[in-house]
Amino acid sequence: MHLNPYSPPELATAEPGVVKSFLTSRRLLTIVARWTLICAVSAGPSFFWGCVLHHQAPQVTGMLCGILVFILGYTWIECSPVYRRVIRWPHVRTTVWIGYGTRLAISIIFPIAIFVDGLLGVCSMTIVQPSSMGEMRGEADVGFLLVFLTTVVQGILLNLVLFAYMSLVWCLVWMIAQLVRWTRGPTLAEA
Repeated sequence: MHLNPYSPPELATAEPGVVKSFLTSRRLLTIVARWTLICAVSAGPSFFWGCVLHHQAPQVTGMLCGILVFILGYTWIECSPVYRRVIRWPHVRTTVWIGYGTRLAISIIFPIAIFVDGLLGVCSMTIVQPSSMGEMRGEADVGFLLVFLTTVVQGILLNLVLFAYMSLVWCLVWMIAQLVRWTRGPTLAEA
């Protein structure tokens, strides 16, 4: 059977009536590895300060499980058909690269990461347990659940800030593309 090399992966079939899966085990491992690296580097500054405050095993486990939630969440999103459609929209792929590249750079440049992650870390502690701010200083009674929830809330806040930044980046990328199109003049298809 001759397959069309230009057909989308989900439509290419090995046998009539059998849909070939977009997601192979190798592709899944690549996606998991990518998000593990991105989440580990992004969480590095917060994890460092979290370990300074909460260095007992249940607390560190709570932070690691919170980071794992984001690794699994991003993997699930990237494996979804909606992601495959959205990433093809104009300028979205460039925006995602710039957005996550910036986040990784901020995490690596430690003084910037201390400010961004620290501010949102304090906000997440206030949201999760406003009455236990005294307890969050590393005392033994701060357990797995409180640290896990604080990690998840901080990750959500960081992602909201990242998505707001990426919205601005998308607007900038779109404006640059319009400017380039305007300076080149109409193409044959548009004329």
